[in-house]
Amino acid sequence: MPIFMKEQTFLDFLTKTYPQNHFEKGYSVFSINLISTTPVMSVVYIGDECVAAARYNQSMGFFSDPLLITSDHIIKLEMARQRTGDRMRIETDEKMADGTPMTLTLNIASISLVAWHQRNLSRLKKCYSVKR
Repeated sequence: MPIFMKEQTFLDFLTKTYPQNHFEKGYSVFSINLISTTPVMSVVYIGDECVAAARYNQSMGFFSDPLLITSDHIIKLEMARQRTGDRMRIETDEKMADGTPMTLTLNIASISLVAWHQRNLSRLKKCYSVKR
C-alpha cells in the first residue's frame, strides 16, 4: 500500500484529466484487483456526480488508464463485505457485446496504513453498504 501517497495527488490527476468535473477530498479509496493473476492497484473516486478510477504504479508514483463514469450512466452502486475486504459493484447502462450491462467490481482493502483511505472507506460504507 502506498503509505505516503496523498489523496490530493490523485485528485490533482483527476482534475487535470477531467477538467470539466469537480473532485473533492473524502471520496477516494484504494482498490486492489487481480488481472490475469497480477495484482493491480487503483485509486477510485466515488462521488455524487461520477465514479472515476486510475491504475496507480506504486513504485514509480504515477497514474495511468483513467476511467470516468458519470452518475447518469450508473444504474446501481453497492458495497458488500467479503472475507478479505469490501467489494464495490457498479452496474452501468453501457452494454457489453452480449447485451448485458457493463459491471465493474472493485476489491477495496479494509485495512490500510493510509489514514484518508480508512476515513473515506468508512463514509462510503455508510452510503453504499448492502445488508447481508
